[in-house]
Amino acid sequence: MAIANVKSPPATGQRNRAELEALVRHRVMYLTIGIFVFTVLMACAAALWLKPDAEWVLSQTTPEDRKLARELEEAPFEHLRQILQILLPAETALLGTATGFTRELEALRDRVRNFSVASPHWPTDGEWKESVLRAMLKGYLPAHIEPLRGFVVAPTRGTRQIDLLLYDNRKPVLFRNGDLVFVTPDAVVGIVEVKSSTHDRGALRKALGLLADNAEMIRGERGVGQDLFVGLFSYQTDLGAARFQEVLQDLQSTARGVPERVVSFVCLGCSHFEMFWHTDPSAVAAIAYDTWHAYRLPDQAAGYFINNLVAAVSGDSVERNLEAWFPSPSKELDKLGSEPFRKA
Repeated sequence: MAIANVKSPPATGQRNRAELEALVRHRVMYLTIGIFVFTVLMACAAALWLKPDAEWVLSQTTPEDRKLARELEEAPFEHLRQILQILLPAETALLGTATGFTRELEALRDRVRNFSVASPHWPTDGEWKESVLRAMLKGYLPAHIEPLRGFVVAPTRGTRQIDLLLYDNRKPVLFRNGDLVFVTPDAVVGIVEVKSSTHDRGALRKALGLLADNAEMIRGERGVGQDLFVGLFSYQTDLGAARFQEVLQDLQSTARGVPERVVSFVCLGCSHFEMFWHTDPSAVAAIAYDTWHAYRLPDQAAGYFINNLVAAVSGDSVERNLEAWFPSPSKELDKLGSEPFRKA
């Protein structure tokens, strides 16, 4: 008869050891849970009944920690928002779209603003916002185009200081120190006036006038056929898209009927954008047009400004790849109105 292959029961010593190990594991688990629950209850009790002296607690920390604590008290979610913007490149840097450029610029601006509170000797609000725009542009411009600040000097005249001076670094410079440069008109490919805010028409006219004066000097020295990018970029504004007609009128009056004084691009806040068209964008054939268009572009105005700047100084590369640089559908669907240039 075949004998069944039956396992013999474990020895008594082995069984006792297994039971002891299981008992220890269970008790350690219960103890851990108990400690956790006790800690939570104590924290809740402290929060409900204890009132610690906040000033005394802050006095035991470093000045940097105290500054951060007060900032978090005033805006508890601001730092979290900035961290998320930095750590979510797919959301804040949708490269190749106007919205992406706008969000990236805002994220970089907020990041630099966060650094600024730590230093009592930080530059003025306008200066660091100029540096933010310059820093962002460096990531997209051709290597031979540099965005700095400085002056354009001709044999008998020169410009006032230009907030954002784009020049071809293959050309010689008269002087350079850090991000300050003095160049001749032939080296310039674009100029931008950067404003922290443009709250009324008086501020707008002043900025446009300064920009037009500089543009007239540079264009006059460069000669015909060598146009340059001329733009006004304002981070904030009270001149929303609803007041587009006033902005178009100010662009017209600033030009004084002189083509060299035309300001070609204006970005006011996140959604208000003006652009000067030499040819009709809705026509199939290139027809002389010379007209400003005003647009309402929610969260895309800065992106369109930057895209057009890159296009203007990069030869025909952007023009041959329009679908990659400019989102569809066309912004002409968001046009608010127009203003033809009236030559003197």
